[in-house]
Amino acid sequence: MDPAELPGEDVRTMLRDALRGFLGEHWSADKARSASPGEISEVWARLVEQGVASLGCDASEGGLREILVVMAELGRAACPAPMWSAALANLALSGSRDEATAEFLGRLHGGAACAAVSFGALDPDRHSGAIRIADGRANGLLRFVEVAASCTHLVAIDSAAFALVELSAPGASLEPTRAMGLPGLFQLRLDGAPARLISLGPVSTDDLLLKGKLALLARAHGCGNHNKVYSGRPWRSNGILFIITAVIYAWYLCRMAPGYG
Repeated sequence: MDPAELPGEDVRTMLRDALRGFLGEHWSADKARSASPGEISEVWARLVEQGVASLGCDASEGGLREILVVMAELGRAACPAPMWSAALANLALSGSRDEATAEFLGRLHGGAACAAVSFGALDPDRHSGAIRIADGRANGLLRFVEVAASCTHLVAIDSAAFALVELSAPGASLEPTRAMGLPGLFQLRLDGAPARLISLGPVSTDDLLLKGKLALLARAHGCGNHNKVYSGRPWRSNGILFIITAVIYAWYLCRMAPGYG
């Protein structure tokens, strides 16, 4: 693609300013410690209306650089909206010619569906778990799945294919877990849950994993950078929350580093 066709810095500046204003109006950082799945779904539905759910699907409309802007602003606001998973789903699935996949992406971009992504056995953290797909059924255990209770589908990635699983289907169950005392992660158990396999095609899982790490880094940087407003001033009530959240976001990133665990 001709670089001239890609969004420029002016577009990213407008995106950053628009999101900062939107999150300032519709999200309170105090919610990060206690936000319910419904509250996360609600803010995500509003973000979908801003067009962020389709980033990564068409580079001319917004690619990795725009995704990083959104992730940084979500980190700055300590907002756990499932942008990371939506972006990875777009980057992974947008090249598929499968009709059902195209339908799922359309629902994702319109807000009728919401994705939770797991790299499973490809995750550098060996404690992340894995699933097996046989005869259209998924079995296994996945850990560290972000805000899965606010999502409708799991996109599980392995070395040969993607698996698309409806989280409301029989055989799929969620258990909330915590990271450093804060909620947001889930353990997902699949016991014969219906699953659709989607061929990887030209997508490189190593490339996808790297982009996922960059997005997590942008979120942790956004959260930590926002905390600078507290430097040299008396602590405000949520100042320590930003430090804890920034550390947790950094932990998410470090957990995906080679050799972790």
